[in-house]
Amino acid sequence: CEGPEGAAGPSGADGVDGVDGVDGVDGVDGQSHVYIEADTVWEGNTLLSSTVVVREGVTLTLAAGTELEFAPQARLVIQGDLVSQGTAESPVKLSSAGAWIASLEVTGGGTLKHLVVTGVHMTVRGDGVSSLEDCTFSNSEVRFYQRTADLTISGSSFEFERFWHEYNLVLRDVSGAITIESSNFTGGHRGISWEWDQPDASLTIRDSSFTDNYYGILAGSYSVDPSAQLTIEETSFVGSLTTGVDVRRGDATLNEVTISDLNGQGVYAGVESSLELTQVYIADTGSNCVNSDGPDVKVTGALLERCGVGEGGEGGDG
Repeated sequence: CEGPEGAAGPSGADGVDGVDGVDGVDGVDGQSHVYIEADTVWEGNTLLSSTVVVREGVTLTLAAGTELEFAPQARLVIQGDLVSQGTAESPVKLSSAGAWIASLEVTGGGTLKHLVVTGVHMTVRGDGVSSLEDCTFSNSEVRFYQRTADLTISGSSFEFERFWHEYNLVLRDVSGAITIESSNFTGGHRGISWEWDQPDASLTIRDSSFTDNYYGILAGSYSVDPSAQLTIEETSFVGSLTTGVDVRRGDATLNEVTISDLNGQGVYAGVESSLELTQVYIADTGSNCVNSDGPDVKVTGALLERCGVGEGGEGGDG
C-alpha cells in the first residue's frame, strides 16, 4: 500500500518520510512530521522515523503480521482510529530501535488486540478504546487517561526486564468500571497505578498475577474522592519490594488472593479505606501481613503467617 503524500508506502519501505508542520501536535526537535488524511492500511515491515499523525475521522489499519519499528524519538499519534488486525498466530509487532521514548498516542478510537509491543510507551486518552485483548508489552508503559467509559483488559502481559521507575499500567483520571482478567504484571515500579476522578469508580481484577513489582497495586491517592471499589479475585502477588496491595483511599475486597515473599507489607489500607479479606493467604512478608489505618476491616477465612520475617523484618504476625 502507499502512504499519504509525503510518506513512503510502509510495506517493504525504508521508512516513513516526514513533512513539516502538523497543526496542534508537538514535534520532536530535529525531526520532521507526516500526517495521514485518508484511510490507510499498513502491512509488512515499516520503519517509523518521524512523528506521524492520523487525523480525526481517519482509520489506520495494521494488517496481521505487520512489524512497525520506531526510530529513536519517533511517535505515532492517532487522532482518528487505530485498528490492529493481529491474530494469535500473526500478531502486530511494535518495537523501538533502542529508544526508550518512542511512543504510541491514541486520542481517538480503535481496536487493540494481538499487539506485541517492545520499548514503545502507549498512551490512550478518552473513551475511544473500550478494550485491550491478548496483548504483550515488554519494557513499555501503558497509560489510560481521562476516561469515563468502561474498560476491559484481558489476556495481556505487562513486563519490564528488571525493576524500573516506569509503571506497567497506569489508570489515571478515570471513572466507570474497569475490568482486568487473566493478565500478568511483572517488574514495574507499580504493576497497576489507579487514580479515579469521579465517585463510584471501580476496578475489578480476576485470575491475574503480579510479580517482582515495587508496588503490586497502588489504588487512589490522598487527594481523590474515597468512594471507589477495588475488587481482587483469584490473583497472586509475589516478590513486591514495598507492598502487594496499597489502598490509599476507597473500599477494597480481596477474595482468594495469595500474597507472599514480599520485602514490605502484604496489604495496606489508608485511614479512609475499608478492607474485606476472604480466603486470603498472606505469608513471608518483611513487615505486617495486613496494615490498616482505618476502622473498617473484615477478615473471613484468611491465613496470615510468617509476617515480618522477610528481608528487613523482625518477625511476628499482624
